[in-house]
Amino acid sequence: MSLEKLGLTPQSTSYDMWKETPVPMYMEFYLFNWTNAEIFANASSDLTDIKPTFVEMGPYVFSEHHVRVNVSWNSNDTVTFMQKRTWKFVPERSNGVLTDEVTTINVIAARNDSASYDGLFNMYTGTDDLSKLGMMYSWNYEHQSHYYKESCGLVHGTTGEICAPVKGMETLAVFSPDVCGSLTLKKVGELETMGITGSKFEADASILDNGTLYPSQACYTTGESVYSGVMNISSCKWGAPAFISYPHFYLADSSYLDAVEGLSPSSKDHSFYFVVEPEMGVPLQVRARMQINILVDPYTGSNIPLYKNLPERVFLPAMWFTQSVDIDDKLSSTVKTALIAKTAGWGVLFALAAVGLVLLVIGLVISLRHGWAQNMVRSSVPKISQ
Repeated sequence: MSLEKLGLTPQSTSYDMWKETPVPMYMEFYLFNWTNAEIFANASSDLTDIKPTFVEMGPYVFSEHHVRVNVSWNSNDTVTFMQKRTWKFVPERSNGVLTDEVTTINVIAARNDSASYDGLFNMYTGTDDLSKLGMMYSWNYEHQSHYYKESCGLVHGTTGEICAPVKGMETLAVFSPDVCGSLTLKKVGELETMGITGSKFEADASILDNGTLYPSQACYTTGESVYSGVMNISSCKWGAPAFISYPHFYLADSSYLDAVEGLSPSSKDHSFYFVVEPEMGVPLQVRARMQINILVDPYTGSNIPLYKNLPERVFLPAMWFTQSVDIDDKLSSTVKTALIAKTAGWGVLFALAAVGLVLLVIGLVISLRHGWAQNMVRSSVPKISQ
């Protein structure tokens, strides 16, 4: 696979890998079991000093399969498609079974085998300009998402599964239909995966800031005002009081962690990052991690005692997940071969240039020697007098 052939077409080497994702993908779900929910449900006295307490359960691991459907090629170097995502439970990789009981806020909706949930994608193929490969052109026929204001609603970034070369780039924008917008990751270094060195791009605190720490993020603030570290995606999720954060409120304002018990954030387990081979743009390793939280306000008129007896408004962690991707042996061999071919290509070019120069010199020497020999022959022949 040469770098010149990375553009996406029905005949390109990359087409089959894009049409149906070839590497193993997994979704790991962790549920938060609310262990003292019964206290709030049956409370008859002041609970000011008691916090909701949670125990993490899981992971419950599902293999994830992506297929691009309803594919159509356009004259402006773009391709339009929808994607179907399906999941299958993998018990041998899980810590728990699907019949486990858990007390939590129910936020999980059925969507397996859905081709419409993620919307209609239109992205660049990179055939005219390789730097645009995999970059979003529009989503649901729009260049601007109406869920966020101003530049925050701009549809841009890679779809995540196919990228343009990232060599020299310090940021990587990834479009996520799950948040109806783009997330900009920043380069933090390099990481070797399967013998291939990749650029590591990581999501930092700015992505989920409300403009308090990073003013440019203020346009992501919609509806309910919240502290930094949690993003309101209610408008993206049909008005449900859903808010995303990094797992265990990693990098979030301390108030979220102080309001509950049982959470312990760490960069090792809860960071969000992509590792991409810089020359070809191939994702080598992905750990896309997010947490779903539900905002609950105590309401004395509520018919649900569990909510009525909460001491204050609180963001209850419901679950968090990791979308996990690691390049496999087959694809890593393909990438290595392409990189070697690229390096060897330059080597062959220089070698041919050197050989050409040597042949030129030899040719000149032979020509000069031949001319010199002819002159010697002429000078040695005696002249015949008339």
